[in-house]
Amino acid sequence: MATHLRAQVPAAAVDCPHCRLPAVPGAPGWYRCGSCRWEIDEASQQVYADLVAHLDAGPDTFFAEVQVRTAHLRALEPAWT
Repeated sequence: MATHLRAQVPAAAVDCPHCRLPAVPGAPGWYRCGSCRWEIDEASQQVYADLVAHLDAGPDTFFAEVQVRTAHLRALEPAWT
């Protein structure tokens, strides 16, 4: 698999996906939009930032990797039941 990108995102760079306004730190470990009340925790925000950075680095590679990972998970599905 390709190298995973790690996009460290400062709190000031977290934007609400709905309003596109800057989100601010809320409760410890959370970001919150002051306009629409959208919230996300730091771990989920980091996953989102990593995915966006990986997608921006190469959309074709990103979607090819998603396809491979999806096929792998589908192959494991019978073992989960």
